[in-house]
Amino acid sequence: MQATLQRLIDVYRRELELYDEIRNRVFSQRRLIESDAGYKEINVELQAKHNLLVEIEVMESRIRVDRQIWTQRKHTLDSIEAKTLMNLLAEVSRLVEEIMTYERENEVLLTSRRRFSRRAAMSVKGAATEYRRQSLVEVER
Repeated sequence: MQATLQRLIDVYRRELELYDEIRNRVFSQRRLIESDAGYKEINVELQAKHNLLVEIEVMESRIRVDRQIWTQRKHTLDSIEAKTLMNLLAEVSRLVEEIMTYERENEVLLTSRRRFSRRAAMSVKGAATEYRRQSLVEVER
């Protein structure tokens, strides 16, 4: 079981690094959107992010059996490795949630930029306000 735990720890440490890189790509994407960069530049960030996600998916597929073993026995384990793994999983989950929040904000900015104008993509709050304003105008028509 120790070997299984160590494999999982190694993979989730690497995943944490990759998710941190993804977060950096999302921030870079935000800067590009807000600076009125072209879609080609934004797509470079999207492709880099996609490549990182594919790498994570490959890693996950390689530890599928280890994860099943862990899932079946995690409640009976009380080792340092088990605690380390639980902490890593919590950290990965927190980082993924953070990334998803920033991704939603970027999506609002991009949607606003495509739908209304490049000016509307100045900030998330400004984009959301403009989106609501335009939606109300369309409803009134």
